[in-house]
Amino acid sequence: MTPEQRTYTRAQIAALKPCSLGKLGVFKGRDALTVAEALEAGASIDDLLWVAGRLGLKTECVRFAIACARRVAHLNPDPRVQAAIDAAQAWMDNPTDDNRAAWAAAWNAAWEAECAARAARAAGDAARAAWDAAGAARAAGDAERMAQRALFIEIFGGSHDA
Repeated sequence: MTPEQRTYTRAQIAALKPCSLGKLGVFKGRDALTVAEALEAGASIDDLLWVAGRLGLKTECVRFAIACARRVAHLNPDPRVQAAIDAAQAWMDNPTDDNRAAWAAAWNAAWEAECAARAARAAGDAARAAWDAAGAARAAGDAERMAQRALFIEIFGGSHDA
């Protein structure tokens, strides 16, 4: 049976003891649904991944994670990210202990790269906020200087053009 033909029954999902039986409402009176039908009926990908994990569909879960990672890898140009994706794919293609160790090492490196990227983004955000605050302070200072100038002229005389 191909993944497109795989169906899940209401009883099968209920037996997994989801945190909310209300989620079984996607069946809408039907006894079984394909993944596509479940998505059309309103099931979330998060819910379907939970089901897949509980059903032991590890290969499919990893394949989905790799595909998602490939879709967003361009957002983090650190080469460790692509190395982690490649290592995960190598493990999928040939699930040996060596490939599993390489995947784990690459994944850790990619996580470190992601953490570094997040820290850099946070530092950049802080720098932008400081720059914005400095700009606001400069604008406030300029406004204050103009107000003081006007007050000085008013009190000490002179034209406003000076």
